[in-house]
Amino acid sequence: IINTKTDRSWKAIRYLTRGPVDMTDVTIDSCKIYANELVDHFKEYCYLFDIAAEIFLWRGRFPLDSIVIFVAVTLAVEFPIYLPSIFLYAIAYALLKNNYHLSTNPSPWLRAKSVRQTARANIGVKS
Repeated sequence: IINTKTDRSWKAIRYLTRGPVDMTDVTIDSCKIYANELVDHFKEYCYLFDIAAEIFLWRGRFPLDSIVIFVAVTLAVEFPIYLPSIFLYAIAYALLKNNYHLSTNPSPWLRAKSVRQTARANIGVKS
């Protein structure tokens, strides 16, 4: 609280330190100031989203492998108890990625079976 001798000097000092609008009272002017502040923050978030999109899509595609490895390493460092499950997940992820790359071979004779076909063969469903 500001200590002054007169009410007029208190109002002048309050005006200089807090501005022309009293933000403690709910008025249209204070709501406009808060709304303008939110709009300015929204513009900043749009700029950050644009930068993040350019970083992630720098080669025209989403780098899913890098993000999965980053999350796995982060979890392993922060929570070492998850290390066995992360290791088993890494094996399954490597097998799926290898199967995906082999199944995109243009030659139908060298192409690997899809994960769906392999799973259906494992449970005994005829394809």
